[in-house]
Amino acid sequence: MSWWADVAVILATIMAIVALIPQVRRLQRTGDTAGVSITWTAIGTVTNAGWFVYVSTQALWASAPATVISSAFYAWLFALLVRLGTPWRSAARLGAGWGVVLVVITSITGFAVMGTLLGLAYAVQVGPSVWTAYRTWAPTGVSPSTWLLMFIQVWLWGVYGIAHGDVPIMIYGVTGLTASGLMLARWYATRGRVAAPAVLR
Repeated sequence: MSWWADVAVILATIMAIVALIPQVRRLQRTGDTAGVSITWTAIGTVTNAGWFVYVSTQALWASAPATVISSAFYAWLFALLVRLGTPWRSAARLGAGWGVVLVVITSITGFAVMGTLLGLAYAVQVGPSVWTAYRTWAPTGVSPSTWLLMFIQVWLWGVYGIAHGDVPIMIYGVTGLTASGLMLARWYATRGRVAAPAVLR
């Protein structure tokens, strides 16, 4: 593996550790959940746990710590949103259902298909965030710093995937760049707005 791929995975791991911190801090500081999807956090918890299983079976050990830490941070965000009064039962059911889908498909088709599914799953994971942000007049609870860090993180994972010839990780990079770009575009377009009507999740 090239030296630049080593650097990319180290930086991506660091980004995975810190990316959600600005969102956590924003919620803790303001209590403002406008535009933040709790479904995103539930599915993110499960998806990153799935990534841990996948990279472990592929012996991609350098990427394993990031998946564990990310799963823990998504679970923390979920708990924080619940504490702030966000309805959570539907999100929990969707997260559990997504976990069942991953287990069933993997048991039938194997880990190679699981990896491809996880690569595409980033769209499933962040879809609720994009939907919620675009359906919220002023998504003031969204942290742009988190989505900028995620944009950089998934780009680095894409570099790592290219270096390894790992298609699922490359797919993850493409879907992640698209979703993060959409979130940043929404934040930029609405940054001057105040007063938010009801948030649809």
